[in-house]
Amino acid sequence: MSLMKRRAAALTAALTLGLSAASGLAQTPPAGAPPPAEGFSYEFRVYLGGIPLGTLTTQGRGGGGAYAAQGEFRMASLLAIVIDSDASAEASGRIGTEGRVIPESFFYRLRDRKESSELILSYDPQGRPLSIRRIPDVPKRDREPDPSEVPEAIDPATAIYLLGAPRTDACAFDHQVFDGRKLHGVRLSGPARPEPEGSVVCSGIYERLKGFRDKDMTPERARHLFQARLTPLPDGGWRPERIWADTTWGQASVVRR
Repeated sequence: MSLMKRRAAALTAALTLGLSAASGLAQTPPAGAPPPAEGFSYEFRVYLGGIPLGTLTTQGRGGGGAYAAQGEFRMASLLAIVIDSDASAEASGRIGTEGRVIPESFFYRLRDRKESSELILSYDPQGRPLSIRRIPDVPKRDREPDPSEVPEAIDPATAIYLLGAPRTDACAFDHQVFDGRKLHGVRLSGPARPEPEGSVVCSGIYERLKGFRDKDMTPERARHLFQARLTPLPDGGWRPERIWADTTWGQASVVRR
């Protein structure tokens, strides 16, 4: 994978995780406030320096004590001439007492031109990461954490399902996300800054925690600041409108269409 492709992939992952955090995706809803059951579907455009990188779509549904969620990123048509790559993820699980989401499986697929790879992450009955299967079966890198090292982490697709989870403070979030290879940290902080049209803006921090190359774990590369604009929904949830951050290649942003 070329340097440009790796940077684009890293940027997309960071912004997607930032989107998850800013929307309350990876937060267990408070007692008495179950996750959304009617389902949702959102589409976002990802930009870098004003240039469209691609489209991110997310969907989720629940009912009968179970849930399912999925997300897909597709490279922009012009950029795909140089960086022909896309990715998709999906998860399913149970909804326990007090609306707690308990993941049971996570599936991730990455296509890079004519090649593709898949990762399947399974969980124990308590929803903790248990084992990883890779297709093709490639050895785990030494730097990649074992599932047992990240017992409290949630996968990105399950996080997508919690997009509409109600909470009183839009900026109250501090969670870890494990994608089967890397452990990420995303944290929002307040107070929420009100916007004229009724939305609010939170400050955020994205951190690389485990599974990254040493040169990507320097202070200037492992920690990134971002901003998130959210709109309150009638049920107490929050809809993401825009996530943005300044980078050496210009402003990076995820914007709802």
